Amino acid sequence: MQPILKLKRAPILWGALLCGLYALLTIIVNARVLVGVDHEITTRLQQIIPRAVDLPSSILSLLGSAEVTVLIFAALVLLARPQVRVKLVALFVLVTLLELQGKTMIDQPGPPWGLLRYVFAFGTPTGKFDTPFSYPSGHAARTSFLVALAITLIAQSRARSLTKRSLIALLIVVETVMLVSRIYIGDHWTSDVIGGTLLGVGLALFSVEQQTTPAPEH
Repeated sequence: MQPILKLKRAPILWGALLCGLYALLTIIVNARVLVGVDHEITTRLQQIIPRAVDLPSSILSLLGSAEVTVLIFAALVLLARPQVRVKLVALFVLVTLLELQGKTMIDQPGPPWGLLRYVFAFGTPTGKFDTPFSYPSGHAARTSFLVALAITLIAQSRARSLTKRSLIALLIVVETVMLVSRIYIGDHWTSDVIGGTLLGVGLALFSVEQQTTPAPEH
């Protein structure tokens, strides 16, 4: 039997699905449907998690800043294939533009100062850039984009299978802790973080090249 060409379009289809879910969540957030749920989750997290976590959460906040994530993104772009670098930059810029659009148009005020648990008296220059609203979380969008890109690079590398799985699992754990810390520290609502994650991962998946591979002969 002649080999049958099989198109691997799963990443792009998943990207489209996640971007669609982001659009749907944006509509729901703008309708102020999740206000009570967001507040309840934040207060419950702050009741359950000890205050000793304030410092590491604040450090994660700095590591997820625009300044740090742009540097990491530049390094990952250099590791990526030359033919996808322009696409990666365009998608990363699009993440930022959609974040800013949301924070100026989607009616979602951020958590009140009484819930803030950031311990440092300083922040990054971009952290001082104030926007009217908080949806989506830029930290979540940027770091999710970077993690999805890093996972793609690891999966395409020639490292051993166990090494790949271990690195991917580590990235997912670190990203999960980062996302939860954004809610716990009182910097963003849960819907902000979920929206940023959907946006970041969804657009990152559009950078994954479609591959054409022959199916095994029978």
